[in-house]
Amino acid sequence: MLASDGCRLTRFIGETFFTMLPPFLLMFLQLVRSIQPAISVSPSTESGKMLLKIREMFDFGYSNYMKYAYPEDELDPIHCRGRGPDLTDRNNININDALGDYQLTLVDSLDSLAVFGNTTEFKRTVKLVAATLSFNKQSVVQIFEANIRRTVICPSINY
Repeated sequence: MLASDGCRLTRFIGETFFTMLPPFLLMFLQLVRSIQPAISVSPSTESGKMLLKIREMFDFGYSNYMKYAYPEDELDPIHCRGRGPDLTDRNNININDALGDYQLTLVDSLDSLAVFGNTTEFKRTVKLVAATLSFNKQSVVQIFEANIRRTVICPSINY
């Protein structure tokens, strides 16, 4: 198990932290275990400048999602508010095909927080997801959306 193998992640987060998590979140912790806690390059190189710009862009999007859209699935940038599934019209597939009322952006942000080494926000977000996310709701699961995320995440977990 992750918590008992003496890995870098256990030292990074703490042994007791693992006992508070639902099983589906262990997948994200395994992802973190498989990568370095942070990507680092010299800020004076072209790669370093690009990495800093990418971090700035991610931080901008993530902080605005948390400020204006959480706990909805995504931030509607035109109206600067959260957007989730259309609960009044289940046939509105333009919206309902991707948005499942499960804090999509927050869950998708976990791996980026880990890759960028933002340990404080990663820990806070994992706790937030564990405390607030529920799949016990009337929602149609979109197989493509779920599988594409699984396909991207699972190869990283197995390293």
